Amino acid sequence: MSGYSALFKCRLCGETFIAAEVGGRKTAQRAALFASMGTVSEPQAPTLHDIHICENGGIGIADFLGFKERTGDE
Repeated sequence: MSGYSALFKCRLCGETFIAAEVGGRKTAQRAALFASMGTVSEPQAPTLHDIHICENGGIGIADFLGFKERTGDE
């Protein structure tokens, strides 16, 4: 069974990381739509920005990039 990982990228260090996961494609599409509108009332929707603690100790702002499909072998 596949699912989707919400990817974010830190503006300070450039690291891409997973901040949340959802079940199916329709849920990911709906969550991405609500995130793009800035609506946080949808429980599955990520925010457009997150905080990232960089390896060097910096504190960066990360941007929501979208959902990437993951499969059972990942």
